[in-house]
Amino acid sequence: MNYKRFKKAFHNWVGEHEHTLLEGWNPTFYDAGSVGQTDEEKKIILDCNIDYYKDEGEALRADFFMIMRGGALARFRLLDLRDRFNDGGWGEIFQQIKGNIDKINEVQSEIGDLPNADDFETIKNRLIVRLLNYEKNKLALKKAVYKRIGDMALVLYYRIKEEQNNLMSAKVYADTLEHWNMSLEEVWEFALDRAKQLYPPRLCESLQMMNTGYAKAYFMPEDAPNLKLPYPERIYTLTTDPPVNGATAIFYKGVKERIAELLGGSFYAAFTSWGEVAIHKADIWDADGIRNNVKENNKQWAEEAVSDMVYYYDTETGEFGPVAEGK
Repeated sequence: MNYKRFKKAFHNWVGEHEHTLLEGWNPTFYDAGSVGQTDEEKKIILDCNIDYYKDEGEALRADFFMIMRGGALARFRLLDLRDRFNDGGWGEIFQQIKGNIDKINEVQSEIGDLPNADDFETIKNRLIVRLLNYEKNKLALKKAVYKRIGDMALVLYYRIKEEQNNLMSAKVYADTLEHWNMSLEEVWEFALDRAKQLYPPRLCESLQMMNTGYAKAYFMPEDAPNLKLPYPERIYTLTTDPPVNGATAIFYKGVKERIAELLGGSFYAAFTSWGEVAIHKADIWDADGIRNNVKENNKQWAEEAVSDMVYYYDTETGEFGPVAEGK
């Protein structure tokens, strides 16, 4: 079936299923070229353009069918539905939409009602930070709360659900901060402190981590005041317990300073994934060699990669940032 005929037939199909499959949902069609009339619609259209086309335009790039219920939303590009229809008929369309509805129902039954993100007191204990590659996510970060650090972004999230090292979370958007009556710095400080409580930092020799794990690799002064590293020239792994968000530990208050103290000087940090950071004593290891290893690692584990750069912590200045190639 050609696209024009399918679009007309699909409108009729939705009407026939409005009181069965789509009962309790608000089905809505958005034509290509649509612009949002409300802030919510503008965000929906922008998200569609970014997710499907990597485009920040205000006008929708294609025809979409969406179903909404409370804060839940499922999106379907009509061109994709037409292709599914041509492959399997209306039964394929039914299964595609039903599958999305079932998935939303399953998630909502597990997590209950989502917290009101505009109410800081309601959401504050769920706040965390996550580390993303900036270039891969810059469009999705357009309205998010984040800090740019080299080729990475430290992004403000709130936890929805977590079990067995599997974290479900959602970004906090910039317009939400307007309701919190807090400065951005106050929000960052609170979120990092909260993340440190939920996911305390751990530091161990990389070989030790592979053999015996990290759970008891305490190193902060409050946990291990008398700790000494017997082999500071070796590579150490910084992560968290549990390690769902381990690379963010380096931004916790006091962590960089404590690592430098234990190593006896400045260090290089290589973000080998979102779950860990490889720590190298700067007067022993070569930044270019570390960088080459990171790039090779990222080719193999592209989905977990957050940075191709090597970062340096300077004990004299207290500054932390990326190292230029050749230095």
